[in-house]
Amino acid sequence: MNVKLKSIFEQGGFRRYLKNTSWLFAEKALRIVVSLIVGSFIARYLGPPKYGVYNYAISFVGIFITFSSLG
Repeated sequence: MNVKLKSIFEQGGFRRYLKNTSWLFAEKALRIVVSLIVGSFIARYLGPPKYGVYNYAISFVGIFITFSSLG
């Protein structure tokens, strides 16, 4: 069993797959961290009332983008 797993990990295709998948995971994690930081700075800058209006506008844009993508 160990030899079989070792042969799978040593294949070039598996290494490329693992490398590409790790880049995708790293990009997703970086995007989440950056959006969290930017969102917290925006919330602190605008304050609760203005941030609520901002989120309300963003939610409407999200709804309309969903409907417009349907055709």
